[in-house]
Amino acid sequence: YRVFLEFSSEILPGGNTGVKALLDGMSQRMSPKSPVIMFHTLLADTGVEDACRYLLSTGHSVILVTPVPVHLYEDPVQGENPRIRALLQHRKLSIKALMRMGVMVVSWNPRKPLREILIKKMFKGGGRYAT
Repeated sequence: YRVFLEFSSEILPGGNTGVKALLDGMSQRMSPKSPVIMFHTLLADTGVEDACRYLLSTGHSVILVTPVPVHLYEDPVQGENPRIRALLQHRKLSIKALMRMGVMVVSWNPRKPLREILIKKMFKGGGRYAT
């Protein structure tokens, strides 16, 4: 946790974050087999798959918590919007790709306590994907 905060302070909005250098620095300071927990909506292509692939290649297990965009599913007007449908489809395909890579994906409904979902997923054999 502390390591992430130190390295994430280098990220500049809209700038070149040097994600590989950031991840490499984090990876070197952590135990070789320690898990890395990431949070991302997966609604846009931001290099999450590349970051996960890199972390897996360095021996870390990766857990990706992806908040379910509940507001997009519940609003009937949003559901008819082709752009929103494309974003949700992108998220679905990204989840499948990450799971094929070996990432533990936790799809989290923010209306439920995250702790509850993580316990279900990690300690009760919830498979590679949980909601």
